[in-house]
Amino acid sequence: MGLVALAGGCDIPSYVETMKTSVPVLMPLVKTLVAFPIVYHTAAGCRHLYWDKTAKGLDLATLEMGTKALIAGTVVVSLGLGFYTLPALK
Repeated sequence: MGLVALAGGCDIPSYVETMKTSVPVLMPLVKTLVAFPIVYHTAAGCRHLYWDKTAKGLDLATLEMGTKALIAGTVVVSLGLGFYTLPALK
């Protein structure tokens, strides 16, 4: 869908609304799948900025623990975003 949108051949808001009305049960899953890479890359980028600034936590044990924490935190935040619904505009 992203490639079609880049080519200018689709109306993404109408596709989203169609999916929301036809299969509303899948919306949290879809939102979680969209949120995961965004949250992961943002958190990993912040971690790299911290490493660049302090050069702390670069030993192997700390890296492994930090990576597990990064993935776990990303899963939790992505699930939270996936199940969050913005209030309707009035």
